[in-house]
This record gives sequence, C-alpha cells and structure tokens, in this order.
Amino acid sequence: MNGDQKTWLNSLTAEALEQFSEDMMAAAEHDEDKERQRFYEGMAVASKLAAMKCKGEFASIDEILIHHVYENMKMLNMAERNGMSSTAKESANERCSFCFRKKQRLARGPFASICEDCLQFGLQVIESQK
Repeated sequence: MNGDQKTWLNSLTAEALEQFSEDMMAAAEHDEDKERQRFYEGMAVASKLAAMKCKGEFASIDEILIHHVYENMKMLNMAERNGMSSTAKESANERCSFCFRKKQRLARGPFASICEDCLQFGLQVIESQK
C-alpha cells in the first residue's frame, strides 16, 4: 500500500464508512443487474464492519466474525424471500452468538442471540467488575 492509500484510509471516519454502507445498499436495491447487486451488498457489509471496528465494537475482523455475519445475512435473506414473519425469522437462528451451540431458549437481538448460560456468565463478569 502506498502513502496516498494509507493517508486516505486513515482519514476515513466510522460515520463516513456507515454512510458509504447505506449508499451501497441503496445502489443494490435500485440496480437490476444481480452481479452488481451482489457487489454493492458486499461493499456495504465490508464498510459497515470497518465502521464497527473503527468504533471499537470489536478488536479485529476475523474469519469467525465474517462467517457469522454471512450466516445471519443468509438467514435474513431466506426469510425475506420466503415471506416469513418476524417471529419465524427469529426462530430461524437457533444458535447462541457467543457459544455457538444450538439452544431452545434464546434472547434475540437484530444480529445476535444469547443463551441463558452465556447471559449468566456475562452477568457474573459485569458483577465482578463493580
């Protein structure tokens, strides 16, 4: 990477990356060509992840994180194509986002789910930091 590229990358803010992500999703929605749609969607995901990293929401973008983002997107995409309700969308993801085990009961968020065991562990960690 040359000096100009490093300067450009260092000047990017999380807000600029998030705006770029939104712009790419808008481009994907308005483009008829499936190949370009996939390209725009990929750029949107990559820039959103980079924005999250800039904000310190995680330490690194590793293969496991990318895999989970991809799996969640795939589930949401299948749910949209099949016209599933939001309740059905939620039940489509049966794995805890922290321990990755299949569980019957999960607290679900928009992109993550947590099982009772991981929730209890998290509460213990929080309590120990007081």
